Amino acid sequence: MSNLTDVPADIAHAFEVGNIPPGITVEFLMESRDGPTKAAIYFLFFFTFALMLARCYSRIFVVRKFGLDDWLACLTLIIYVPVLALAIVCIDNGSGRRSAYVHYVMSLDNDRSNQAELDDLVLHFLYTIALFTCRLSGLAFYTRLSAAHDHLFRTIKICAGIFVVVFIVQFFLLLFHCIPVTGKWPYSWQPDYHKYNCITWGGVYITMSALSFICDVIMFVIPSMLIHLLHVPLRRKLGLALVMFPGVLVLLITIARIYLVCLGQWSTDNTWLYDPQLAVEMAEIGSTLIALSIPALKPLFGVYVMTKIRSSSDDNRNDNMPYSNQLIRLS
Repeated sequence: MSNLTDVPADIAHAFEVGNIPPGITVEFLMESRDGPTKAAIYFLFFFTFALMLARCYSRIFVVRKFGLDDWLACLTLIIYVPVLALAIVCIDNGSGRRSAYVHYVMSLDNDRSNQAELDDLVLHFLYTIALFTCRLSGLAFYTRLSAAHDHLFRTIKICAGIFVVVFIVQFFLLLFHCIPVTGKWPYSWQPDYHKYNCITWGGVYITMSALSFICDVIMFVIPSMLIHLLHVPLRRKLGLALVMFPGVLVLLITIARIYLVCLGQWSTDNTWLYDPQLAVEMAEIGSTLIALSIPALKPLFGVYVMTKIRSSSDDNRNDNMPYSNQLIRLS
């Protein structure tokens, strides 16, 4: 065992009061991935922030039109700030350390444990709201592009309804994760654990992640439908796909989150996966904002895409019906 004067005060205190079982070493309790996790979170946030500044400049000074999708994207960025702050607070509080640290060290300070659980819950409320507003921003953007096609326009409205329902389900899953309602998510070793009837942490987050994945698939399918409707050469469609399909990255990030949550649910050292999960969640918000902002950056480089979208009736039966020319600015 290391000299207790060389270790953090909370770990040293836990050893001094005899709260650490035999076999658990100081070195094990001091293991941490906090530094790399915070570095990744900060990098992604500031990269997203810079891209959003470029988007706003492009929309205000180049296109000179700031639409609903832009306002919703900015709202998402505003919500992203306290999400990031709470993520850092949770990391600094030790929520992402070894389960033995959370159980035997953090448990000695009941206020600290309770605060960590409350911070995590508030963080995930804001995280859910941020993803919701970001997806609405995407739908607002796609609505503007699909105005000439009634079927697709109605499909996007249905998708908006689906997103609202998903958000409500996710929100109430978090709100009623325990009965009676509480801001805590008590561990089995906490004294008031049996006062609550709770859904498991993993059960709630696996469900929420699966619903998020469905929404991300929808956000991927809609631009593919838009591109399919364009009457332009295949080469041009492939070029548009490169601009409008960064959503593939969002899908991969969501899958990674589901994987981490599943591991955490059945791992004996589940809190050790909390830091990577936070990094993935911050990446999910950031990458969604980035994916939806890339098209808006094209006017910044003077690139406008002239396309023709078929203007037709709902049944589209007359192949000789004239087409209406539209200047689609991917912004």
